[in-house]
Amino acid sequence: MSVDAIVQRVAALQQPHVVITGGEPLLFPETVTLTERLDALGFTITIETSGTIEQPVRAHLMSISPKLSNSTPDPKSDPSVTEEIVRRHEDNRTKLDATASFIERYNYQIKFVVDTPDDLPEIEQFLQRFPKIEHNRVLLMPQGVTREALTEREHWLRPYAESRGYVFCRRMQIFWFGNQRGT
Repeated sequence: MSVDAIVQRVAALQQPHVVITGGEPLLFPETVTLTERLDALGFTITIETSGTIEQPVRAHLMSISPKLSNSTPDPKSDPSVTEEIVRRHEDNRTKLDATASFIERYNYQIKFVVDTPDDLPEIEQFLQRFPKIEHNRVLLMPQGVTREALTEREHWLRPYAESRGYVFCRRMQIFWFGNQRGT
């Protein structure tokens, strides 16, 4: 779909806020033009990114979601995952210079997807590299695709987040719609 077609579809929705997400939107050079056009039309723009690829986009909020080691594909659970895939993922899952640039240039939040309590030290190590990040800009979201899994993780993750001054965020779309695409 062309940038023109996307802008027309978004404008037709008559909503003031646009979230650009899905995989990694900054992989595509067209995202720069898209954000310029949407900004010129007066939209408030949020970009959800892993924080690894810099582009001169326009955004009112950069939602940076660094990938933790829990995101690394597991060859044991998926035979199509090769050592090369694992290596590439590990080499590219964080880019500290890019993340630092986003934090410097944009209004931002940092969102971590948390699977187990073992992820928490990794989050703290990441945040130590960026001492200027205010704790109320750090969001912790449980990993899970069922209400039960999310609720189980909430029992230990919410108190942890609150004790540190971080924001706990639920995956409400799972509670409302289940694990459905397009929600």
